[in-house]
Amino acid sequence: MTEQAPYQTVLQNLLFQQRVAALGTVDEHGDPQVSMVPFALDRETGHLVIHVSTLSTHTANLRKQASAGLMVMQPEQADTGVHALPRVSLQVEASFVDRDTALYGQTKEIYTNRFPDMASMTDFADFSLVRLVPRSVRLISGFGAARTIELSQWMGAVAPD
Repeated sequence: MTEQAPYQTVLQNLLFQQRVAALGTVDEHGDPQVSMVPFALDRETGHLVIHVSTLSTHTANLRKQASAGLMVMQPEQADTGVHALPRVSLQVEASFVDRDTALYGQTKEIYTNRFPDMASMTDFADFSLVRLVPRSVRLISGFGAARTIELSQWMGAVAPD
């Protein structure tokens, strides 16, 4: 087994241990909006998967403008300064998954494997599964430890073993 680069370990810890992200979208007036979204990861493609309601502001925003930002962050800990908290910020392109495709079944399986309690809600007509396709990735692994992660590095870190 090869030794992983430290950034890969930090990235994997964030993506595999955290289940909630902050999603930044832009509304119809051009104002930024930030929402909390549970997420799953398609390790084969590197896409993140969210499940959204038509009642949510971020859903309407993503339908109008597919470009968005997503941040996954380690929760605050008593022994760690908040400025050193590991976090990853991604620029993503949102893609709503058509229910009448094989991709919908695959996406639903990925999401419900992480959130089994949501399985029945994925069948509700007023909810959608959305794939967030990374365009750029910025990882902060600690205070003063920031780096851009190339998409090939992203795939190397998230791909199944």
